[in-house]
Amino acid sequence: ALAATHWHLGRDAVREQVQSHASEALGLRVSVKGLGLSLWPLPGVALQGLHIATQPPLRAEAVTARPAFLKLLTGRVELATLTVHDAQLSTQGIAAVSAAINRMLQKQERAAQKLPGPQADSNPEAPRLQRLLLRNVQLNLSGGAARFSGAVDGELELDASQQWPLQLEVKTGVLSSSQLRGVLEPKALNLSDIDLRAGGGTVRGQLTLHWRGPTVLNGALQTQNVSLSALLGAQSKLQGRLQAQTTLSARTHSPGALGAALQTQTRFTVSNALIQGIDLQKAVLTVGINRSGKTRLEVLSGKLHTSGALMSLRDLQASAGALSATGGVNVAADKTLSGRISVDAAGPAGALVGVPLAVSGTTDAPQVMLTRGAMLGAAIGTVIAPGVGTGAGVKIGDSISEGLGK
Repeated sequence: ALAATHWHLGRDAVREQVQSHASEALGLRVSVKGLGLSLWPLPGVALQGLHIATQPPLRAEAVTARPAFLKLLTGRVELATLTVHDAQLSTQGIAAVSAAINRMLQKQERAAQKLPGPQADSNPEAPRLQRLLLRNVQLNLSGGAARFSGAVDGELELDASQQWPLQLEVKTGVLSSSQLRGVLEPKALNLSDIDLRAGGGTVRGQLTLHWRGPTVLNGALQTQNVSLSALLGAQSKLQGRLQAQTTLSARTHSPGALGAALQTQTRFTVSNALIQGIDLQKAVLTVGINRSGKTRLEVLSGKLHTSGALMSLRDLQASAGALSATGGVNVAADKTLSGRISVDAAGPAGALVGVPLAVSGTTDAPQVMLTRGAMLGAAIGTVIAPGVGTGAGVKIGDSISEGLGK
């Protein structure tokens, strides 16, 4: 019987029928390279080469579904285990499939309400899932300005009640040894215990997501001693240890637009900060001519606000010995930087106080230089009183430039 079933599932006609039914139900093109049986540890159905045509597409080398056999004998379809192997999942793809499933269930519900008799009061349900296993799944997740990319192994346990307690453990990747605990309801997710491990530190907090009518997200996270190099990658322009308090919120009528609607507010401090590509003291002392290099800071703090892909840094405070700086920077969706910082630095000619620097370039190649008015003032001040006049001219020139509307 098993051999006959395996042969039957492997026929092209059956595979094409499965593709057709899945594509029609989701409203998305679904293709499968092969179907068959998986016998270990319990019999189940195995799909090979699953491809769902979202943008970008969702792919999985193998998906194995094993039914709950006791429930199956009573005529109820319930999945004991769903295992996803070697997959590529993205935020946009997951949102598109979730929206398609929601449309499918709503269509079934409307159809059931049109039927006479007791079926009109029934609510259609998707087959319940008891356990979800992720094996070498490449996640490319984005929520506004936040990004995560990496391969993970995970396990999601659900019980059979209407409110499903869940526990997800990430076993590999940047967030290895991380856990999420909470409750999954038909139209809500409540993560009451987020415990993420990253870069030698922790991110803990809570998050709720409701999709009754509009999709609403709220959450709060506490970051402790996370290495920015591990979190952002070794090529990051900013290194150090991050402490932060973050609140998250979003409200949208389209689940696929959740990332664009996401807003966050973060108060942060980076200890032992290192900024690559900018030497603030050199930029000041050479009047903006030489500004490459790096800046080491004992403390870097401020407020970060994100709205979709836009980021705004405010109340920046940086200090290291005789160097200190304050200011604000905006980051556009294309990573373009714009802003101003005021730097105090000590040099051979004495202290330069309140030197204005314009921030430009991109997050990958940041640049700082004196504003045009400050450069003109520095040149005039140097001619009048070399050394002392340079610093005074910088501030006066910048003030005049601002007063004349640049």
